[in-house]
Amino acid sequence: MYLGGGYPELHAANISENRDFLDGMNNMCQEKKPILGECGGLMTMCSNMVDIGGNRFRMSGVFGCDSVFVNKRHGPTYVMADATPDNPLFKGSVRAHEYHYSEITASGDERFGFDVKRGLGIVSQKDGLIHNSSIGTYMHQHALSSEDWAKGFVDRLV
Repeated sequence: MYLGGGYPELHAANISENRDFLDGMNNMCQEKKPILGECGGLMTMCSNMVDIGGNRFRMSGVFGCDSVFVNKRHGPTYVMADATPDNPLFKGSVRAHEYHYSEITASGDERFGFDVKRGLGIVSQKDGLIHNSSIGTYMHQHALSSEDWAKGFVDRLV
């Protein structure tokens, strides 16, 4: 499953009510099927999305963190990052951009798939929360910056 960026906060109530989609995503993660969530996709993979007014909307729960909207904007920032050995989908270096109005309530003790060389990431120059074969990141990757962007997905499917 690929969840691209976007503005899920504009539709948080409707997304939260779509339990077939959100529970299905969580089931896919538990079955170790590959999922990549970029920015808005990452937010949907969290336990809850909290809007600027403090309203909490239940999301998929793939990650035990919340996505919380803040009154500041991060980005646009061009990102350079290196995949960690734990990264289930990507190897080597990637280039991307990040742009977000939210923060993830990560402690920094979670498993991360990227060491950020340039950019902010989720916390402490780390990006790409990992659970099983799933990864959620603030980065919107430039697919052509990787030697074989889809290889990790294909390898997990066979």
